[in-house]
Amino acid sequence: MVASTRYTLRNYYVYEDLATFPHDNQRRELFEGDLIVNPAPLIQHQRVSRRLGGILDRHLTQSAQGEVLYAPTDVRLGDNVFEPDLLVVLNGGLAKIEKAYVNGPPDLVVEILSPSSEAWDRGRKSTAYARAGVREYWILDAERRQLEQFVLEQDVFVRLAVLSDETFSTTLLPGLQVDLQAVWPAA
Repeated sequence: MVASTRYTLRNYYVYEDLATFPHDNQRRELFEGDLIVNPAPLIQHQRVSRRLGGILDRHLTQSAQGEVLYAPTDVRLGDNVFEPDLLVVLNGGLAKIEKAYVNGPPDLVVEILSPSSEAWDRGRKSTAYARAGVREYWILDAERRQLEQFVLEQDVFVRLAVLSDETFSTTLLPGLQVDLQAVWPAA
C-alpha cells in the first residue's frame, strides 16, 4: 500500500506554489499550508470515475442543472486546495468556476477511495469540505462496491445512506437516478 506523503519543506504553501511543481502524475493538494502528495489513482479507480462522471454529465446536460468537472480540477477553499475525483457545481454557483480552478465549495464532491487516500478522504479532507459548505459528499469504495452518501447539516457531514448495487437518487439533483451496478467494474 502506498501512503500519502506530507511535505513540510517550507513553512506554508499557497495555491501559486502548485504551479512550480513538475507534471509527474502526482496529485498535490494543500491543507492548512501543508503540501499533501498522492500517487496517481489505479485503473479501477479511473473506470469508476469515468462511469459515474458520465452518468452525472448526462443528467446535468439534459436537465440543465449545472456542470460536472473531473480530476484534475483544483478546488480552492480559502487556503486549502483540493482535487476531488468529481465535483458538481449547480447553476446558482457557476460563477465559482474560474479559468484555472473552482473558487469556493462545489455543491457535490465525489471521492473514490484509493489505498493511499482513504484516511485522508474520510478525515481532515472531509471535515474541510463540510466546514467550507459542500452540500453533499459521496465516498465510493470500488473494491467493496459501496457508496456512502453524506449530507451537510450544521457544518458537519451526516451519513444518509450506504449503498451497494441499487439505484439511488438525491434531492440535490432532482431527477437523477444512479444505477450503481453500472458504476462498478465487472467482478
